[in-house]
Amino acid sequence: MLSSTLGALGFIGPGDWEVFSDAVFLYGRSMSDELLSRKRIVLLAVLFEGGLALAALGLGWLVPMLLFLLLAILWPVGPLLRARALLDEVVRPLFHGCSVIELALISFLAGLGEEMLFRGVLQGLFTRWLGSWGSVGAVNLLFGLLHFVTPTYALIAGLAGVYLSCCWLWRENLLVVVIPHALFDFVALLYVARGAGAR
Repeated sequence: MLSSTLGALGFIGPGDWEVFSDAVFLYGRSMSDELLSRKRIVLLAVLFEGGLALAALGLGWLVPMLLFLLLAILWPVGPLLRARALLDEVVRPLFHGCSVIELALISFLAGLGEEMLFRGVLQGLFTRWLGSWGSVGAVNLLFGLLHFVTPTYALIAGLAGVYLSCCWLWRENLLVVVIPHALFDFVALLYVARGAGAR
């Protein structure tokens, strides 16, 4: 059911499901070949539960950014329409042939690298010079300029950066910003590369 739904929407290709099914097969085979030792059970439980915690954390911080993305997709007017046209004409062809795993890797590295630089290094550095709120403004001016595809896109990226900077200031934990950034990039890339209107 899930595979046919995601496949019909264009998010998951046949090759992606082959990789997943091979992993499930190998996992099932190792389970039947030998009984799980106590250490393996604990490791599996820690990884599974830890993954759920990371997903909950990421999804919780991600909601405002996803709501804005949904609004931009469903109601593309004025400058948003121009930014969306650029995504359709330039970005979609670049990523259209990528597998879901490749899109996930790109998204993860973008979230990790950008957040380590902007929140992890620059925000701390600028805080010493400009104070907390001055650093939020300066860092996200740079963040928006890094994402200058159109003026509107740069503004949106800068505002998303302000949100992420505030989350980072509140929690002082890079995971709080890396996870939602990477998940947002992944959802956005999936939509652009495989969603409605993809060829």
